[in-house]
This record gives sequence, structure tokens and C-alpha cells, in this order.
Amino acid sequence: MLDIVKKTLLLGLGVASLTKEKAEKIVDELVKHGEVASKDRPKVINELLQRSEEEKKKFVSKVRETVKTVVNEMGLPGKEDIDELKKKINELEKTIKKKKLQ
Repeated sequence: MLDIVKKTLLLGLGVASLTKEKAEKIVDELVKHGEVASKDRPKVINELLQRSEEEKKKFVSKVRETVKTVVNEMGLPGKEDIDELKKKINELEKTIKKKKLQ
């Protein structure tokens, strides 16, 4: 399972690290090789950045799902479990304070 997490992180790093400068360099190379018309350069850059942002969101979602799965498989308490325990502790503290005042 940890291998999947590692692969997912490595895959996403490339997507997450695409900056406007890098996108411009990529598109400039495409223009240079005649694969993109120079008039389409701004549009292609924007599309590339937009696609990168979409992939970044998918990546973050996948990482969250994977981490949640790993945490569950390891039997570790999640946020909801901890919040529930905090609530019970607060209720017990209130009960104890009431009994002390009586």
C-alpha cells in the first residue's frame, strides 16, 4: 500500500510543479517545431495550465483517498473518532463538575 502512495506522490509532483514559465517553455518548443501556431500560443498555454490545475486537484483527491485507506487499514483513529472521544471527555468533565458541586 505504501508503494502506491509513493508512486502517486511521484506522479503528482510533475503535475503539481507545472508553472506558467514551464508551460510557456513547453509551448515555445511546440511553436518552434511547428506543432502549434504562434497565434495559438496564449490559448495553448492557458489550456495547459488549466489542465495542470485539474490534474493537480485529482492528484490531491487521490492522495487523500489513499491516506484515508492506509489509516483505516492500520486501524488508526480518524478525525471523526478523535472528535467523538473529545466530545465524550467534555461530557464526562461536565458530569464530574456537577457531582462535585452537589
